[in-house]
Amino acid sequence: MTVDVAIVGAGAAGLGAAGRLAEAGRSVVVLEARDRVGGRAHVVQTAEGWPIDKGCHWLHSASKNPFVALAERRGFAVDRCEQLWARDWTRKVLGEAAYELEATWEELFEAAEAAERSGRDASLSALLPDGARFKPHVAAAIGWIWGGALDAVSATDHVRSLETMENWRLPAGYGSFVADLATDLPVELGRAVERLERLPSGVRLSGAWGSLEAAAAIVAVPLSILQQGRIAFAPGLPAAQAAALEGLRLGSDNKIYFRFPTEPGRDPFGGERDFQTNSRYDSERAAHIHVAPFGRALVEVYVGGPLSRELEAAGSGAMVAYGREALAECFGSRVGPDLEPVLTTGWDADPFSLGAYSHALPGRADDRRTLAARFDERLALAGEHTNDVFPACAHGAWLSGRRAAEQLLESVPAA
Repeated sequence: MTVDVAIVGAGAAGLGAAGRLAEAGRSVVVLEARDRVGGRAHVVQTAEGWPIDKGCHWLHSASKNPFVALAERRGFAVDRCEQLWARDWTRKVLGEAAYELEATWEELFEAAEAAERSGRDASLSALLPDGARFKPHVAAAIGWIWGGALDAVSATDHVRSLETMENWRLPAGYGSFVADLATDLPVELGRAVERLERLPSGVRLSGAWGSLEAAAAIVAVPLSILQQGRIAFAPGLPAAQAAALEGLRLGSDNKIYFRFPTEPGRDPFGGERDFQTNSRYDSERAAHIHVAPFGRALVEVYVGGPLSRELEAAGSGAMVAYGREALAECFGSRVGPDLEPVLTTGWDADPFSLGAYSHALPGRADDRRTLAARFDERLALAGEHTNDVFPACAHGAWLSGRRAAEQLLESVPAA
């Protein structure tokens, strides 16, 4: 089989690349190792028919997010949610101290901007004094945002990421929308690419399933897959790109879902619906909690960074126990007895992702740009780890796929 461009990975990045190339009249094939499309965007249904996004589920920076218009064009309703994370709950719980916490975030961002302007990058931890009252909480939140520890996340990477503080939702599930992007695209499932050879006249991709040749290829797999050498490149990636891979890390983020009773007298949340909170504000081991999203009788406990990695390694039982503990810290013991575990995620152990989303190590923020740069007329890299404006986001991955497609259009002329 010979095509113009072979794309490795049917997540948002790979589907973005395939869509752009198809628009330009190039023949493509998307090779996906999983038995489904979507990558780290994956929706499952509860017994009630409610969609649960195991991976990404927020349209971040919504006014700048191309997925908003794209989803609506494809028939998906967009909920223009006005909540700003747990701000309202935080102000209710902390009172005047909530404004001190907000000021801490502002100071951190200003310090990160100054570091970026000066060209002297640092970890986010280095920009906050050790005695800062809310530093433990900021560390927990950076785990939710980046999946990494506060001392391992680049301040420059953080400040370059475009964040408008607008976070909208897809009631049908983000994973459903991303999967819909594969409609009418030639995707082959169960095709794990293990070797990619650059030939004089193109590329050859191969695995246990066989091989195929193409004029060019786009590799749109998660960062850790590349770092672990799951795809052997022959010849190897250029030195600059190989080195850049080592400047990034795929963080850890996971979810714990419970179902709760809604009968009067048994509803642990007193009838309140669709609000967000944090389990505590004085510890790095805090969780972000979303109660009854869209009014559904579900509660999501979200953990990130070292805590997420620890809990996943300890197993689903430990994750459920932690989730109950986090909810009890917020709402008292009344939430415990009737909570029914629905699911826990395990992205670190997922063999096709090996983590959640990426962050740059201190001093290595420019590595995203190196990975995104054109370096070969037959090969390009895509994925959220190659986008320094919208990293760690599905729409950033999709945009990176379209960027990679543009890089190859010149060297792969239309038939």
